[in-house]
Amino acid sequence: DALLTVNFTEPLLGDYVLIMQGLMDYAENPLEEEAYPFTVSDLTPPVASSWTARLYNAGTSNQMVKIRFDEPMATEGKYAIEDVEKYSINGVALDGLEQDLLRMEVTDNDTSLEIYYPGEIVRGGVDFEADTNTTKSAATDVVIARVADAANNYISEYSVIVDLSDEGTVDVESATQTEPNRIEFVIADKLVNVDLDDFSITRGTKVFEPTSYELEFLDTGKSVLTLVFDDAITGDVTDLIVEIVGENTVNRYGEPLAETDGLKIVDETPAYVVNGVFGGVSMPYISYRESTGVITIRFSEDIDERTVSLLSFSVEGYEIDSIQAEGDEIHITVASGDRDLVARYDAIEQQVEIRDLSGNATKELSLRIERIN
Repeated sequence: DALLTVNFTEPLLGDYVLIMQGLMDYAENPLEEEAYPFTVSDLTPPVASSWTARLYNAGTSNQMVKIRFDEPMATEGKYAIEDVEKYSINGVALDGLEQDLLRMEVTDNDTSLEIYYPGEIVRGGVDFEADTNTTKSAATDVVIARVADAANNYISEYSVIVDLSDEGTVDVESATQTEPNRIEFVIADKLVNVDLDDFSITRGTKVFEPTSYELEFLDTGKSVLTLVFDDAITGDVTDLIVEIVGENTVNRYGEPLAETDGLKIVDETPAYVVNGVFGGVSMPYISYRESTGVITIRFSEDIDERTVSLLSFSVEGYEIDSIQAEGDEIHITVASGDRDLVARYDAIEQQVEIRDLSGNATKELSLRIERIN
């Protein structure tokens, strides 16, 4: 018998089918194609340390405490999050309050719980109070008894304390360049309005202005906001400065985005060949200088020289002495005896992937020499 282990680059959860084809045994006998259904179950308990609680409309008839969990939670059974006996706020047990004034609503695809109970303005109401510190106390914050996620994985603690904060701003959790002209932001809550003027993205004196956006919502209640630009943003995106300069991008509670001091854009865009202008014509920057015997390919960002070798590219018809990366260029040096053989439109084929300084792989390039110097 043989053991085959398949490692996946991304986490799996749910039902899948593994298709086996093109395999041979040691005697080179092809194995019969097979399809193997399998299920990946959630076996990980919720992370209570990442839960948040926020107080809205304090002291009013519409007073509400919203608890945000880190994943979809159980809404039925012993560890359901709607069980009133599991909660106390500011030291006040919810099951001891007037139940006809209490309303609990599961929202955001079972990742949040909204607890409505009026302030003292209503007879029988209680004024809840948030604090500005992060110290956790049963007397001032929210206590939650044992609850479970949707897969019935329950927290190990009998109860946890979640810091109760006041309404304020919505965090921008991360920013990622996913394509040359797209930057994706993960926002800590669902947005109901987006204003492109709220975002400032600069590099020195250069300003990058988005022209449109796309908005989608995650099962965790968060938003993925993608800003789209007319032109590609090249170079090292980690040196871009991202600032929130307006307050019109808000969640349904009217909370604007928080400041983004120190937020770095993660580069997930592989380097690509940029265009150059030769004789007034824009074309891919792949040029050959016969006096030096060097074919130059210019990319959108610096290439990791450790990923470049003589095996990286092949040029049919003549010999190559070396292939090296220098900043955002790759230089292919043609052997001295073949330098007069190089012609415009000669093909250059990538054989082995190269990587930028962020580790993103560029592969399977099929190029041609666009200019002869």
